[in-house]
Amino acid sequence: MAWRIGEAARRAGVTVHALRHYEELGLMRPRRSPSGQRLYGEEDLARVRFVRRAAALGFSLGEIAEILRLRDGGQAPCGWVRERLGEKLAAIEARIAELERLRAELLALRDGSPEDAAAACCPVLECGGGRGAGGLPASAGPRGRLRVDPERARTLVRAAWR
Repeated sequence: MAWRIGEAARRAGVTVHALRHYEELGLMRPRRSPSGQRLYGEEDLARVRFVRRAAALGFSLGEIAEILRLRDGGQAPCGWVRERLGEKLAAIEARIAELERLRAELLALRDGSPEDAAAACCPVLECGGGRGAGGLPASAGPRGRLRVDPERARTLVRAAWR
């Protein structure tokens, strides 16, 4: 069975635009009718499902194109995929660590001195040049972002409002 682009998009759960985009990137190669219309078969729909699953796992369309190129060329892409998965896991772990540091910093600032609530201005929001939240000394973290030591922040915020 072969479907035109609208029906194929509906069956695959994507837009017509997405199917055309996948074709432009070389991810899809639908057959053509004698009049030039795209015709999609079950194998094409399975390929779209693969593209969507790989994208949901964090693979870019360029990476997906490489996986398909390897597979279509008769090579098992598993080794290449495992390397990319390792890179993605490392990036996720780094992001989790960054978010945990940020969480600790936010908790430290939120749980600052009780006097902060009665203050005329909020020390958490005041920033100075080369300083972190609340004007506290900070150091550059990953990606050049300023990071405040949560314990030091708590101590200095409390001291500032005594």
